[in-house]
Amino acid sequence: GIRQRSEAARLEAMDRARSDARARASACFEDLISFLELHGLSGAYALVLSANGVEDLSMLLTLKTSSLDNIISACDLDATDELLLRDALRRARPADDDSP
Repeated sequence: GIRQRSEAARLEAMDRARSDARARASACFEDLISFLELHGLSGAYALVLSANGVEDLSMLLTLKTSSLDNIISACDLDATDELLLRDALRRARPADDDSP
């Protein structure tokens, strides 16, 4: 009856919300992959960055230097790739108040 229809509508709304959230997360992840690839890095590093707390490109670009250093260290990047990433971020990031 009414209770079953209400439950079905609730479940459908939850499914839609989950699907929308996945689509937004995917778009953010694609931006991060594109940024990495644009700068000669493997898009697979997006997974490594994500596993170390970077949720999307805007977060990566706005991290304070100390936080960024900790994340890059935790990612254990190849030395050449680390230099490429740091150079790309240096050019793309806004000025950082706590830079040396």
